[in-house]
Amino acid sequence: MATITDAQHYLLYFLICYLSTLLLRSLFNKYPTKPTPQLHPPPSPPALPVIGHLHHLTTAH
Repeated sequence: MATITDAQHYLLYFLICYLSTLLLRSLFNKYPTKPTPQLHPPPSPPALPVIGHLHHLTTAH
């Protein structure tokens, strides 16, 4: 009878881990979680046209 060497054990363990990872990923992708709604930022305060544009009214250098 042939015996399994250490390298074959490592290869077997690697294949089992790899295949189980693929299986778990496919299961998680099959049943996705609820989609998260897009978060919209709060509205910005209204602009103050006179105060906010005073730098345009000054004389140019």
